Amino acid sequence: MGVPALKLLLLRMFIRQKKNKSGVISIQIIDKSSGKYVVRKTIGSSNKEAEINILLEKAKDYLKQSSGLLEFDFDGSTAQRQSKIF
Repeated sequence: MGVPALKLLLLRMFIRQKKNKSGVISIQIIDKSSGKYVVRKTIGSSNKEAEINILLEKAKDYLKQSSGLLEFDFDGSTAQRQSKIF
C-alpha cells in the first residue's frame, strides 16, 4: 500500500467590492482556488461610505478567521481599530 498522497489546497480568497445596477456596493468574499471565481460569502451592501468601511473591516476579520493564521498585535493597532468600529 503506499503512503496516501497529500493534497495541498491553497486558499486564494480575497475581498471584492462590486457595484450593483442600483448603485449599491456589495462586499463579497471571493474564492479562486479552483480556477473559477466563487462567491463564498456576501458580507453586506450599502451606498454609504461609512457603512462600506465597516463592511470592509468585517470582511477582513472574516478572512483572518477563515485562514487559520494567528496574528500578534504588538503595537495595539487592532484594539484601536475595533474601538472605531463599535
